[in-house]
Amino acid sequence: MQRKYLSLVLIFALIFVISFSGCSRNTKGDNKIPGTNNELLECNWVMKVDQTVQRKYDDGMTVEHTLVLIAEKNGGTDVSGTYNGALYLGSKLDISEFSNEIVDMSGGFDVHAFGNNLTFDVVSFELDKYTGYGKKEGDLGIPPLVEYESMATFTQEMTGTGVLNPYIKGKPAGSVSGGINETGSGSAPVPIRIAIISGKVRVDFPTLDIGKSFEGQLLGVPIGDSKQYDETMDKIEELKEKTEGNNDGPSKDEGDLGDLGGLGGIMGQMGTNLPMPDSFPSDEIPVMPDVSIINVYENDTKKNVRIMFGTDKEYEEVLDFYEEEFISKLEDEPTKIDVDGGIMYMCKSEGYKNITIMIMEDPSKTYKSMVMLEVLKK
Repeated sequence: MQRKYLSLVLIFALIFVISFSGCSRNTKGDNKIPGTNNELLECNWVMKVDQTVQRKYDDGMTVEHTLVLIAEKNGGTDVSGTYNGALYLGSKLDISEFSNEIVDMSGGFDVHAFGNNLTFDVVSFELDKYTGYGKKEGDLGIPPLVEYESMATFTQEMTGTGVLNPYIKGKPAGSVSGGINETGSGSAPVPIRIAIISGKVRVDFPTLDIGKSFEGQLLGVPIGDSKQYDETMDKIEELKEKTEGNNDGPSKDEGDLGDLGGLGGIMGQMGTNLPMPDSFPSDEIPVMPDVSIINVYENDTKKNVRIMFGTDKEYEEVLDFYEEEFISKLEDEPTKIDVDGGIMYMCKSEGYKNITIMIMEDPSKTYKSMVMLEVLKK
């Protein structure tokens, strides 16, 4: 999902264990840290990340992103080699913070993705390979400021589910209410970068709009000590079971999670100059000329239909257009809600349970203004 189009829509805290009884740690393959009798001791090497980070996006929404990752290499005297394990990546938006004296908002979205049978190789750090991994052609990767010792770059097949359930309820008597409650599922290959220095681990998802790295640790433990590995694997399994039990909305198999901030077909089709769907009542709800439709959604019954478009018209000009061409012609005064950088109207009209019009300045600056038109037919 392209977050610049989600106007209603991923705390660093880690403990670095310097030593562990039973073995000496060599976090860089060419460093020789002596064990007893000046010899390196065989260890199991455990990489663990369990962290939640927050990011506030241009549309004002704050999304929580959580990564739980566990991977282990059996034996060896340094960190290099093949690791096996599992990971969980979740993204959650709660829109209740935007409730005010006029409207109650609840829900948002909740996405859970799992990487089972996780396998990757830790090798010596190569700046160019690390910086460019997972970037789209033409994008310039930003080199890290830290000179890392080791790294892993790989693509993991992620499988998961998501719930989209925003709900808006007007507080004044007679106010309209509306929302969505749907689930989606699918899978997608996700590039992952891991950088390592002195037992500290940074995990980055270059194709996902998370905006921060997750931090964790890599340490040597005595061979046969599986406590941390087993506990974290159990946590990932518990998250999976909890996720499977919480998907109670209408279900869809979307087949592709896209980026993990979105929900595939539930969020609709994204692009530029998309065709107008036949199910959208453009004869009743006007669409400005010379616009680029960037998002289209319609549910299975085609009763819930949404389009979003960008225009080079100034915000005030767009606002005047809809007030003159639609808002002023309504029999009932719509509910008017201020949103970050714009305004939203929730309207009543014959034949519709709800009509939502949102007009705002484009926070991404791709267009001068953006408009969302959504209808819920009776």
